[in-house]
Amino acid sequence: MIPSPYPPYPTPATRPRTRSQRVMRVAWASFPVWSAGTLCWVPALRLAIGRNTPRAWALCVAIAVGTVAGFWIDIATSQTKADKTLVSTWPGVLCILTLMIAPTVHYCLATRVGQTVVETGQTDQTDQTAVSPEDVQAGLRELRGIIGRREQW
Repeated sequence: MIPSPYPPYPTPATRPRTRSQRVMRVAWASFPVWSAGTLCWVPALRLAIGRNTPRAWALCVAIAVGTVAGFWIDIATSQTKADKTLVSTWPGVLCILTLMIAPTVHYCLATRVGQTVVETGQTDQTDQTAVSPEDVQAGLRELRGIIGRREQW
């Protein structure tokens, strides 16, 4: 492979997570699981407070409304046994499982490792290398050769 004479594109910096950050991420994501869905709105509330965007707040409200609706469906579809105890049916169990899984997955995806950090700062104009038209033409010829070889396959 021929080394490129062009400088590499700048890649966004990523923050490595510390052990305590990973533990806190797991702790926040586990709220819906260990509370059997009753506290599934807590991770969404944490994201909404941290991000303070209308989308995050709307999702938090939607999850809270979904919690109330899910438990209402669970109670409404439960069947009473002979000894006066309630037994959940499949719609109720499905609602509770959804209340445990969906917010957990949402929080994990929203705070996933590898989020890029955009560095704010002025770029130094002297570091940028000017590219001559000859270099551009040479790069285009090389690209045409690569494409031509692929079309022959």
